Amino acid sequence: MTATGARAGSIPLAAWQVRKALEREFSGLIDMTDPAGQRDASEQMFRTRAEAALVIRSLTGCDSVAAARSVVDGFNDEGIDAVATDADTRLWLVQSKWSDHGDKSISVGEVNSLLDGMRLLTRRDFSSFNPRLRAFEPQILQVLENPRRKIVLVLAVMGTQAISRDVARRLDDAVNEFNRYNQDDPLLDYRVFLMKDLRQILKEDLREAPIRLEVGMGNWHKLPGHLEAYQGEVAVGSVASWKDEYGDRLFERNLRKPLGQTEVNLGMVNSLLREPENFGVLNNGITMLCESVEPHLWNPSAADSPVNLNVVGASIVNGAQSVSAISEAVRQDPLATKRGYVSVRVISLRGAPEGFGVRITQATNKQNQVELRDFIALDPIQADIEDDFHLSLPQRYVVMRGEEVPDPKDGCSVAEAALALACAYPDPDLVIRAIADPDLLWERGSQGAYELLFHRRRTPSAFEIWRLVLLLRSIKAALSDGRGNRAGRAESVAEQGELLVAHCVLEKVDISGIHRPELDLSVPLGQIEQLTDTALKWLLHHIDEEFGPTSSITNTFASAKRLQVLSQKVSASLVDGVRAPDLSASYARVRAPRRPNSVRVLVDAGRIKDGTILNYMGIAKSEQDAMASWLADDPRRGQASWLNDRVRPLLWSVDGRQYTPTGLVQRMWDLAAWEGGRPKSVQGTARWFVSRDESLAVLAKEVLKREADLD
Repeated sequence: MTATGARAGSIPLAAWQVRKALEREFSGLIDMTDPAGQRDASEQMFRTRAEAALVIRSLTGCDSVAAARSVVDGFNDEGIDAVATDADTRLWLVQSKWSDHGDKSISVGEVNSLLDGMRLLTRRDFSSFNPRLRAFEPQILQVLENPRRKIVLVLAVMGTQAISRDVARRLDDAVNEFNRYNQDDPLLDYRVFLMKDLRQILKEDLREAPIRLEVGMGNWHKLPGHLEAYQGEVAVGSVASWKDEYGDRLFERNLRKPLGQTEVNLGMVNSLLREPENFGVLNNGITMLCESVEPHLWNPSAADSPVNLNVVGASIVNGAQSVSAISEAVRQDPLATKRGYVSVRVISLRGAPEGFGVRITQATNKQNQVELRDFIALDPIQADIEDDFHLSLPQRYVVMRGEEVPDPKDGCSVAEAALALACAYPDPDLVIRAIADPDLLWERGSQGAYELLFHRRRTPSAFEIWRLVLLLRSIKAALSDGRGNRAGRAESVAEQGELLVAHCVLEKVDISGIHRPELDLSVPLGQIEQLTDTALKWLLHHIDEEFGPTSSITNTFASAKRLQVLSQKVSASLVDGVRAPDLSASYARVRAPRRPNSVRVLVDAGRIKDGTILNYMGIAKSEQDAMASWLADDPRRGQASWLNDRVRPLLWSVDGRQYTPTGLVQRMWDLAAWEGGRPKSVQGTARWFVSRDESLAVLAKEVLKREADLD
């Protein structure tokens, strides 16, 4: 893969993330009425000023608009790039230094300039400052006149090296000078933000405020051990209120999110509705971790008094399915469920050794049916990758099973990422494991696929993962697009050999610089279609040559030994650049005349009015059974509005987005987690109905018949 358009020298990932974040957060907000004439100088000036604004936003908690207004950088700024005050007691003075490559440092002369500017302010001398800073004169004077004032000098330096000894000495001398008469309540201090600190600010911005809950417990007791922990009975109505307020945020430290309408979860819902008084003894209970917990007895004088636990930083690490089922049951019948209670255990991690929360999560989930993939949700590397996706792209990266998979254009899941990484791995062994069983990609241990993909080498970056996902999707699309030209044996190989083809194609494409932010992916993407077609032809050729033209395709793809041979043969054929051999005529499908696209027929005829409500109906009984409970949970899921759009005519009632009829059906199947027995070929127009007997497909046929009769 060639780094088309890449500049000499790769931009460090942290520098790229900070740069892109500044553009997202402060574009259009920073005053740029005095930039230098050259475009590059103007961009550098914007980033310098936005860097100062970012630090001000972090220090003061203000919004981006106010932070941008704090920037005073320009002619006659006297070394001060941004100014902010805090509650009339604190004055922040920022000097920022930007570098696209994260290699900036700060000189003694630059620090002296900042110190000189600060001294002018402390003398109430604003005469030499530019209008931007003079606009802050009232606020600055208010702080300076406060006997308990604090002045903080802030250096924001887009670099990795700590400030030099000479710079640190100059700052320390100034601090000693200003504080010599009042060491107990110092006037002056300074802080330094390097590139890692700026990136950390951005990561913290992604974190939502900790969840605070009031947990009312009866029949409770304090658990023994070195951690503060409580266990008792909690009303199911309270548990449902937690889910209503915080949703899936409650389960951030869990192995997985609620899995929806599974058989087990429906059983819990029915149990609570039918026998609310017995729910507590029929349920395994809920385990909650938190940062801190503070108990308050309802009646301190009573030995058996219930207790209110004020919990900060709550996260449910066992019982996500129970909470989801409780929420659903309470929604269906709040009155009947009032007598229901569930056992809840609250454990504070204050003072716990590092990683102890992970141990609790693993231990409390061992008795439940969990998959290998579920345990990777606890791996800190996955949290880092999720942050990287937000900061670098920005896109969503979903780790937990049960969490809604993002729309393909908006991100990917860890499952799709692992497949893409396995296809790109140099040794075909990993993709062969994935062909046998995708769950093998989550195996741990020194030779486990998960360790090899995410740990053994450097941790894959968001750029690397996302680009490999796009390449894999492109390969799959190329195979799918060619389906109409293949028959029988050729189609079986294309279907079962999808991942092996992808591995061979990605071996041919140079992906050595795929982790670099500045890489242009358009060139390799443009090569995928031809390479995929060639790789598939070679795969068919070598299967027939090695194992015979009547050999079983299923048996071939079930044999790791055969797949090793085929991988080597196909890769060697692609490298040699020899034209792929012509295939047997029996592998090509005789094409019938193409039937006109139903959506276009209906739109061209104006057959359906904009806004007409369509209803989804499954074709086979297996489809109807698989979708029934998911559709019943929210009637909007089975409805869409018609738009006279030739590409995406369905506006789904759930998310307000436009879809093709087939695309929406597939999206619904994904969200309903329908796997077993799911058709591989989908005719969406046969599943969306204007009335009970009028599907889109039927209406389109009527339009074509009427037009034929007229002809």
